[in-house]
Amino acid sequence: VWRMKEAPPAGAPPQSGRQLFAAAYMRGAKSLLEEGQPAAFLDLAGRACLLDPGQDNSHFHTLAGTACRQLGMSQEALVHWQRALELDPHHTEAAYLIGMAHYGSGEYEQALEHLEQVVRLDAGDVSAHNSLGSTYQALGRYGEAVAAWQAEAGRPLLYFQQGYRRMEGEQE
Repeated sequence: VWRMKEAPPAGAPPQSGRQLFAAAYMRGAKSLLEEGQPAAFLDLAGRACLLDPGQDNSHFHTLAGTACRQLGMSQEALVHWQRALELDPHHTEAAYLIGMAHYGSGEYEQALEHLEQVVRLDAGDVSAHNSLGSTYQALGRYGEAVAAWQAEAGRPLLYFQQGYRRMEGEQE
């Protein structure tokens, strides 16, 4: 006899059999992605979304984008991450992944837009500050790069400031 592992939270709406199966499919799909099987993830997660459209959410699209990236499907990954942002404009992970995809493609202005969004939403995101600094540097905006790196570290960065002076042509 099949039994639920945990009782639903008090006051939670009852779930249909389809929703329960979809949730189980999605849990299995996440495990496949963690095990390095992105194609299997996409297959099983897609089935979960067909069973229960409620599974088609920002978290699903973030994971699907990651799976697509692992499969070398860069444009499809961007589509999923952008969909995640449409569903949840405060989804910092999706915004960060979009920014890094643009950075990797040399599209620094687009990267900047998304990385700045992450920093606005989560000022404590160290990776976003670091990536933002690298993006400013790639654009030749060295002062802003140093400021982003300082914000990341939470302290003055003498080494980077000295490097900044060298980039700007100052003598030490």
